[in-house]
Amino acid sequence: MSDPSDSGDSASIPDVAVDGVDAIKQKLQACLDEIEAAGDFATFHRHPAFVNPGLTIQGDRRITLPLSQGDAKAIKTACRRAPFGQGDRTIVDTSVRNTWELHPSAFQLANPAWESYFTTILRQAADGLGLCGVKAQIDKLLLYEQGSFFKRHKDSEKEPGMVGTMVVCLPSQHQGGAVNLSFKSEERSFATGPASDWDMTTLAWYSDVTHEIAKLTDGYRLVLTYKLIQTDGTAGSAKSQYKRLKLLRTLLLGWHSTTNSDTMLYYPLEHQYTQVSLSLANMKGRDAAVCQILHQACLDCGIFLLFGHLNREVFEDEDELQDEVSLKLETVYSPEGTKIASKICVDESGILRTGLFDRSPDSHSGHEYTGNEHSPAVSRYHETVVILIPKHRLDRLIDAYWNPYLEDMVSMVDHDLRAHCDAATASGAVAFFLGVLSENVSAKPAITQTIMHWVMEFESDDLARGLLSFVLRKHPNRDIALRAACRRIERSETIEWNACDVAKSCSVTSWERVLEQFPGYLESEHSKSFKAWARAKSDQILMSQTKIAISDLDFLIQSIKSRHDDSDWIMASLFPVIASRGQRELLYRLLSTLFEGRETKEFTVAKAAFEYMLEHASSRLSIHAAHIGADQENKSPKRCCASFFTLLDQSLTIGVHDYVSKLLIATHDTLKSELALEQDELSNGVVHAFLEPFASVLGRHEWSTCAAAKDIFTLLIGRRVFLQKPPLPPGSLRGWAHKPKTCGTAGCRPCATLHQFVTSRNMKIVRIAFTDESLRTHWESVLPAHLYSINSEQAETGYKIVIEKLCKEVEDARVRYRVAVEELQAQLAPLQGEFTKKLLGDDCYRELILIESQSTDGSSAVGKRPAVKVTGNKTKKGNPGKVG
Repeated sequence: MSDPSDSGDSASIPDVAVDGVDAIKQKLQACLDEIEAAGDFATFHRHPAFVNPGLTIQGDRRITLPLSQGDAKAIKTACRRAPFGQGDRTIVDTSVRNTWELHPSAFQLANPAWESYFTTILRQAADGLGLCGVKAQIDKLLLYEQGSFFKRHKDSEKEPGMVGTMVVCLPSQHQGGAVNLSFKSEERSFATGPASDWDMTTLAWYSDVTHEIAKLTDGYRLVLTYKLIQTDGTAGSAKSQYKRLKLLRTLLLGWHSTTNSDTMLYYPLEHQYTQVSLSLANMKGRDAAVCQILHQACLDCGIFLLFGHLNREVFEDEDELQDEVSLKLETVYSPEGTKIASKICVDESGILRTGLFDRSPDSHSGHEYTGNEHSPAVSRYHETVVILIPKHRLDRLIDAYWNPYLEDMVSMVDHDLRAHCDAATASGAVAFFLGVLSENVSAKPAITQTIMHWVMEFESDDLARGLLSFVLRKHPNRDIALRAACRRIERSETIEWNACDVAKSCSVTSWERVLEQFPGYLESEHSKSFKAWARAKSDQILMSQTKIAISDLDFLIQSIKSRHDDSDWIMASLFPVIASRGQRELLYRLLSTLFEGRETKEFTVAKAAFEYMLEHASSRLSIHAAHIGADQENKSPKRCCASFFTLLDQSLTIGVHDYVSKLLIATHDTLKSELALEQDELSNGVVHAFLEPFASVLGRHEWSTCAAAKDIFTLLIGRRVFLQKPPLPPGSLRGWAHKPKTCGTAGCRPCATLHQFVTSRNMKIVRIAFTDESLRTHWESVLPAHLYSINSEQAETGYKIVIEKLCKEVEDARVRYRVAVEELQAQLAPLQGEFTKKLLGDDCYRELILIESQSTDGSSAVGKRPAVKVTGNKTKKGNPGKVG
């Protein structure tokens, strides 16, 4: 990755090639420590102006705001005592929590405007926390009365992806009840009482923030609580910092290349995460910024970024001179949050934080005496960490005797290979798969199948031998059956091939590999009998396929070559299967291959193949609206379109014009039905990317009599090209009336004031009392300067804003219309020519291509869309504006 604008960075990037592993780790920690938090751990906002949520309880009782004493008592009657979580239990204990709660099913927020307003205050709270991609889910309605409180606690994560809590404190006069929050050494205290008479306040904090609700000393406090749930893993407002990313890559590559990189690295996260929330998508605050950039750096360095719960236990035994220390990863998770390993011993030298455990333990159990002996006291520390491990050392996480998560680990590697199959990833995957195969693990089919797939892809002898050894040790499958058949051959003079299950569960492609490889295991006489049996078996396998993909092309070509003299089999058996089950790309490539070899004896069926496929597979060979358009990179037609034009060219060259007509009819009907939908997928580049090369192919073969081709031209020009033209401009103003102008904000008062003047037939000038400079700025942003003048003049009582219509709206509309028509003519210019004229006919050509009916100044009475009506595959004059 390079950045031309960052040419000066290279001098600031340290050369880690000469650094030892300890120096690299120190620099890596320093680089990560410098990443700043995206937001605070808690936020507080006051809202003097707000939307009343329309709180309703008991079906139809509407609660007024500010909260009255009568409504407070009604709410209390409907509520229950609020419980709290203690371990696995949910209990009610008013000495810990003295609050009333109401479940969402027992109240409603009836004001329709509340949802939109809540979205605004939610975004404000999320921005304060540094969250991006978060939704809120209503949790409870809580009522605090005099004496209510909630002691220090952390919110439980009630939903997968829950990252925090949001509280909306509704107007209700009260005193006390401050919310006191703490995270590590930071503390916050938010008081809702001072503004409680008339204002709404909102609070939000992360789930692992410790907080308490102080005792309410007077009045009532009424709050709505919401669960904040992360919906994507994008870190708040984090920007891609090229310099830091480059430095991280340099450091990671330096660490990866050292001989000591067998040790994993661990970087502590600021927040604590539960099993259901620990994933890249659910990172909070600064953790999100750190993990996103670190994950990006790891992708290019042959390193996996994982997550884990790190536990340290110190056993204090009075009889021992030194305490026993245990340091383990209790659980390890993939970036997506899937558990892939557990109980992994940790080398403390790999932790990128000195003095991480120089603090009070998270829990402690004292000495316990059992009989004549006592058990030592245990101090426990818990951290959530990012784990960095070289891909070629991932097998360190495999437990040889108990690993219930191995299938998920193999799946993670498989996913990584499919997404990033570079040399380092491939090398690491081979090392990992060999580790899996060498361990005493259970032979789950999914694991074997995944490794078999990559054996074929990598063609690694070591991996192939490892897989063979694994299969021989574990439950047999098709590979072991192949080799078992060879051993049986050595003991028998004749072989019953059907009993060997050689073709069991084979696809066309895998069967082709069997045909190529298996005879090499056989002696010559048995190889002949196998090939004779395999021909009939090939037919059965082909007929059993539900779909035939591009990967099966070589097998099909080889089948046609080897049985080119058996035209009955090809026409009656092979072609029907291909036509009914072949995927689009396979059909294009097969016909193209046959076309290229049509002069050879092996491909004498080429013309018959074109006729059969164009007639029986036209629905898959035809073009869809989504296929039409230009490639974003090189601006050439999309690959599917290019294949379609190649097919047309080859079909016309080989002389199957009638069958091409059928294909074009199917294409027209497909496009017409798709474009009839309100939301079609047709690209704006239809002329350049489709119609121009389409006309070129037809013109090259001088085929101007194809009615279906004319229908396609008429449909696409009318449906896409002409829709780019604006409506005809008005002939003149209606008095002084102009088109309405607005900023687009619903209920905008300045725009409402302006509306009467703009649309008035009788008013050319308006004078409005000047009250605020922002008012003039707003109107200047709404009213185009070339259509309106805005000035100020002094009046007896101050200044006035003077707005005058310049009476240029009709002229402006005509100019824009003329430019649009000229652009339309330029877009269609490549289609002008004698061949297109012959294809469309003189009248249609002049109307569709030359646009003679379109007035460039908008003053003509014509200016209509082409008066072409499409019915079936016939084109005829019809009502103006009725297109396809």
